[in-house]
Amino acid sequence: MVSLHRDAEVVNVQKARETNPALQRLPWCAYHCATTTGTLLLPLRYTLLSNLPQSQHIFSIRISHAQYDGIQTAYNDPTKFVSAPQETDFSSFLYYRRQQVNKEALDFWRTYLDSSFMTVPPSLDGGIRQDAILMQIRGIRSPSPPPAFTDATLIMASVAAALSKAHYSQSLVLGQTVNARSLPLANIDQIIGPCLNFILCD
Repeated sequence: MVSLHRDAEVVNVQKARETNPALQRLPWCAYHCATTTGTLLLPLRYTLLSNLPQSQHIFSIRISHAQYDGIQTAYNDPTKFVSAPQETDFSSFLYYRRQQVNKEALDFWRTYLDSSFMTVPPSLDGGIRQDAILMQIRGIRSPSPPPAFTDATLIMASVAAALSKAHYSQSLVLGQTVNARSLPLANIDQIIGPCLNFILCD
């Protein structure tokens, strides 16, 4: 998704007292992004944080994960777009993917997810009455999963354990976010830009 005509203003927040940008970047930016917009859900936000007496400035760009995914790809390798061929029309891509339907794969998912339902996290008692920013910074030792497990799998297992306890059930169906750019596709040499997908785990 590329936003060609988005009118996003630059919010300039000036702070008089001494500020260490390296230490206070996260809480300061998050606080002013929320208080100046009234929400934490805007897809695009430019904020200039200025400490005039100290001549310290921080320029913050808040974008969604998918937007960042596409931008950083171009930034890391701009030559990829200089000589890139004309992009394929999206409808043509959908038609191509439709031709790749694999009966064995469909049969697997039908069997794997038969009679299952998505697990919904329990709702909060009383709901949320107003916007709030919750922050906690804690230094922890990085886990060392066994060779067969990635950090993402470890986190997924932790979420499953917490939901299992909350639902008093060992039967869970969760959606795991994956970077589908690394998945092999027939006749496709390279995929650039946002390419996230969700794989259901029972």
